[in-house]
Amino acid sequence: MSHRTRSAAVGALMATALILPAPAAMAQPVAGTEAGVAVQRAREAAQRIGEFHRPFAKPPKERYYCETMDEGEAALAEITRLARRAVAANQPALAMRLIAVATALEDELAEEDYLIEEFGPLCFAQERRPVRVADAFKGPFVGFQVATNHGSLDLTERLAATGTVTNRLAASGFRGRVGFNAGYGFGGDSLRAGPGDGSVRIMPFLSAEFSNETVRHTFSNGAFIGTKTNWVATVGARVGFVAAPATLIYGVGGVSVINQDLEINFGGPVTPESRTRAGASVGLGFGYHPPWMQGFGAPVSVFGEYQRTWWQDSHLTMPAASPAFNYDFKRYDDTFRAGITVWVGSDVRLKRDIARVGRTDHGLGLYRYRYVAGDETYVGVMAHEVAQVAPAMVRRGTDGYLRVDYGGLGLRPMTYSEWAASSRRAEQGDE
Repeated sequence: MSHRTRSAAVGALMATALILPAPAAMAQPVAGTEAGVAVQRAREAAQRIGEFHRPFAKPPKERYYCETMDEGEAALAEITRLARRAVAANQPALAMRLIAVATALEDELAEEDYLIEEFGPLCFAQERRPVRVADAFKGPFVGFQVATNHGSLDLTERLAATGTVTNRLAASGFRGRVGFNAGYGFGGDSLRAGPGDGSVRIMPFLSAEFSNETVRHTFSNGAFIGTKTNWVATVGARVGFVAAPATLIYGVGGVSVINQDLEINFGGPVTPESRTRAGASVGLGFGYHPPWMQGFGAPVSVFGEYQRTWWQDSHLTMPAASPAFNYDFKRYDDTFRAGITVWVGSDVRLKRDIARVGRTDHGLGLYRYRYVAGDETYVGVMAHEVAQVAPAMVRRGTDGYLRVDYGGLGLRPMTYSEWAASSRRAEQGDE
């Protein structure tokens, strides 16, 4: 809502209140009542907003500015609503007190309107995709991940001639991995389970990680036997539910493939032989999808998970390093993984150069933007924001993008020049 729109609303309310019989004194709302709570909230918001333009004040942090201004707008709307109710109930004393508080808060908000050009794009980054249970963790995604792996190895040595076991050894090792993941999140409001009225998610994915991880049993003389990992890939699915609008709890399962070198160095010839083996992976994880986190023009989430993988056994038959023996390698891994995910299917891709320029009478953000495919500047609302207030006014097209029914909202999309001209005419009409 612009300064002029706010002033007009508060001024009209004051004019209406003045028609009522003059009160002996302005009433003080009782603490704890609806009016008392609203007054306290409005005063706190005005105080915080006032800090932005104090002499020598530091520039506000962008996210704090956006949140504080939104709180101020919400507090002003609530005070104005209660003042209207007091006027309608013929309570002039209470009405005038509420109007006085609304006027003070409106003045603080007006002082900050000049910052909207500077912080508007960032404020929109927080608002452009509010995370709902129905929307979070859906669509195509790509991401980056890092992992710490603890590999465990059981080694069995047998005489090649008879198969008699001559030695059993154990080894373990820690090493980091880096990799990527990609997949698609399926789910919706029709599939619900778990606490928090969460929506079920099924997320098939592909991931690959690269490492130089060694798991070896080393003898006192420096000789060793073990494995060196080159890469690991997994095809699987995460299945879980959105426990809260920004939090996903899931189990993970899949088929993994490892490429590793089986190594023996007993002081003579060295045996490095490459083996690729399949394995079964299961685990647990969580995702966090805060609405303010954006990257590459799309929503971003973070995740963490634990995964256990059991690998097929590998074998060395009469290797050059120890030709009288055969060796069995039995391995399993415990992997702790964290990463970021970019949800590349967001409608945000359709627009660029986005900045908030005001609010509609419905309380929706009004934004200036350009389409990615063009240079003309427009003013309008954002589909994901409208869906929170009036879901019937939003539909999904065959291309997967959301569409707003402007007519149903009593609005029409305009070019920026049309909107600016309309605003000037409205200002001239108020003067």
